[in-house]
Amino acid sequence: MSFFPSRWQRYLLLGLLWLCCSSLGWGLALALELPSLPGPVAQVTLPEALPSPGGIPANARPVDPIPSRYQPGFEAYLETCAGCHIALPPEVLPLESWQQILRRPDKHFGTTIPNLNRLTQLLIWDYVSTFSRPLPPNTPVPLYAEKSRFFKALHPRVDLPSDMTVKSCVACHPNVAQFDFRTLTPEWLDKE
Repeated sequence: MSFFPSRWQRYLLLGLLWLCCSSLGWGLALALELPSLPGPVAQVTLPEALPSPGGIPANARPVDPIPSRYQPGFEAYLETCAGCHIALPPEVLPLESWQQILRRPDKHFGTTIPNLNRLTQLLIWDYVSTFSRPLPPNTPVPLYAEKSRFFKALHPRVDLPSDMTVKSCVACHPNVAQFDFRTLTPEWLDKE
């Protein structure tokens, strides 16, 4: 009896080794996959009437520190959203609102979210789902910031107008264009 396996035994061992490695790789790929968005994903077409995204402000100051793991999602969020409107911090809307917004990018308040492919969608979802929180059961899902209980909780001393506009935000947060919601106008600095 020889210590070395025969030719067919070597091929069998190599085949089993290849099968085990492939299975292990496939299992790891499934385990490490980005979380998927609930519901169907719409195909996105780029409308010509919308401006292109403005890019990430060099001095962006998010509300919470963003770990490097979520930085690509943060950057994708700013690039995608701030090109058309103020990019709100994810904390102001509940998780369910972000689900609805990202689930149907072709129906975003009468327009289509530009430049949103599946990878960008997943990166944004990873970021906003980490920094937002779920609603209690049987609570209506707000799609506008002024209807969000979280937005109202973050503005306890503010008499919010019923119809929020960019001017409503800039009146107290002069640096919203840089995603800086921490800097306030002087009249809010002295109030406790």
